Amino acid sequence: MATLVTLSSQIGHAPTNQSALNNVGYQPMLDYTTYQDKMPNGTNETFDGYKFETDWNGSTNYMRSNEGNLFSNNYGDGLRLDSSSTMGKDRKLFVQYWDRFNSNLWLPNVIGFTGMWQHNNRQYHPRLEMVCFHYMDRTGARAGDYRPTETLRSYSSSNHYWEYGNSGQQDSGSQWWIGYQLPSNRRQTVFNSQLYLHGISLQILYRTAASAQTPDGRFWNFKPIIAKDTSGATLSNADTCKSGQRLVIPARGNTYPVTGNIKLT
Repeated sequence: MATLVTLSSQIGHAPTNQSALNNVGYQPMLDYTTYQDKMPNGTNETFDGYKFETDWNGSTNYMRSNEGNLFSNNYGDGLRLDSSSTMGKDRKLFVQYWDRFNSNLWLPNVIGFTGMWQHNNRQYHPRLEMVCFHYMDRTGARAGDYRPTETLRSYSSSNHYWEYGNSGQQDSGSQWWIGYQLPSNRRQTVFNSQLYLHGISLQILYRTAASAQTPDGRFWNFKPIIAKDTSGATLSNADTCKSGQRLVIPARGNTYPVTGNIKLT
C-alpha cells in the first residue's frame, strides 16, 4: 500500500519556468532512497549510446554527494553535490537512482522532466551534462534506456535556462530551470508500449578553472512529464499544470509488480 498519494501535472503539460515549477507541488519521479553509489573511480555504463562515468581526474576523490532527494520541493532537501577539498581540475560524476524489484513508483508514460539547479560559484560548480531514463514493462523486464535530449527551452544565461553541454562560467546564487523530453521516436515507443520508469541516470561535470576552489551545488524539484499521446509536452503555467485529469502518482512504499488502474477519473 502507498503511504500517500500526490498528483502529476496535467498529462501532456510541463511547468514553463522557475515560478511554475515552484508552484505545482511535490511530484516525485522515483523513490529517492534508491540512490546508487557510483562514486568509485572508473565506474561507467553506456546507455543509449552515451557513456555515464565517474572520473576523479587524479588519485584522490574530492567529490561528495548527500544522496539527497532530487525530487524534493525544498532546496535544502535536494541532491547536494559538493567537494571535501579544493579542486583545480574538472571531474566527472555518475549519479543514479534505480530499483526494479523493491520500493519504487514505476510511473507510466514518462517522456521528460523539468528540474532546478543552483550553485555557489560561477567558475566552480557541479553541472548537469546528460540524463537517461530507464524503463521496464508491466512484468518488470528491462524495456529500454532512453535519453531525453530534446530541450524544452534553449539555453539562456539571462533567464537561467540550462542546456546540456554549455561551457564557461554560469551565474551562481540563481535558480536555473532545466527541461527536456525524449525525441519523437522514443516518445512513441514509451507511450505505445506503456513503459514504466524504474531509474534515472545523470552525468555531472564538476566544472573548475585554473586555480583551486570548492564546488558546491544542488539539484531539486525534478518532476516527470507524463505523455497524453505521442506528441511532445506543452509548457504551461502552474494553474494549467494543476488542472484537469491527472495521473495519480503512488508514493514511496508501493510494492512490485505494478497492478491495477492508476488513472484518476
